[in-house]
Amino acid sequence: MLPTYEKLGSSTQPIVRIPFGKFAIYVVSLPLFSFLFCVIWCLIFYFERSTATHCSVANYLPSISAAIGNYQPQRFIWQLAICIHFRLIVAKVYLDFFIEVIRKDQMHLAKFATFLNTIENFALLFLSLWTSSESYEIHKISFSIF
Repeated sequence: MLPTYEKLGSSTQPIVRIPFGKFAIYVVSLPLFSFLFCVIWCLIFYFERSTATHCSVANYLPSISAAIGNYQPQRFIWQLAICIHFRLIVAKVYLDFFIEVIRKDQMHLAKFATFLNTIENFALLFLSLWTSSESYEIHKISFSIF
C-alpha cells in the first residue's frame, strides 16, 4: 500500500520575511567580509608564503590571488561567499522595480541593465570557482568579462 500525504495547510503566508534592504546589504557585504577574513588569515598563518615574490621584493600584504585562491580555508570561504552572493534574485527584484518606475518606451534599457548584471554575476562566479592555475582559459575569459 502506498503512503498517503496530507496537505499541511492552504495558507500562502511566507515562512520567513526579510526586508529587501537588509537582504541586499547582507548579500552585498559577503564578498567584502570574506575577503577581509582571507587577507587576515593569510597574514596570521601564511605570511611568508603569501607575501613572497620571485624577485625578492618586500610585500606587506598578500596579493588578492594568494589571499583568496592559494590556501585553505580561505579558498573555501571565498567560494562559499561568492556562491551565496550570486545575486540573481537581486537582479530580478531590480528588474521588477524598473518595470514599475520606468516609462514603457525605455523598458529596453532596464532589461539590458538586468542582462549585464546577470552576465557580471556569472563572470564573478566563474572567476571565483576556476582559478588561473586550474583552468587558465576560463579564468582569463571570466576576468575579462567581469
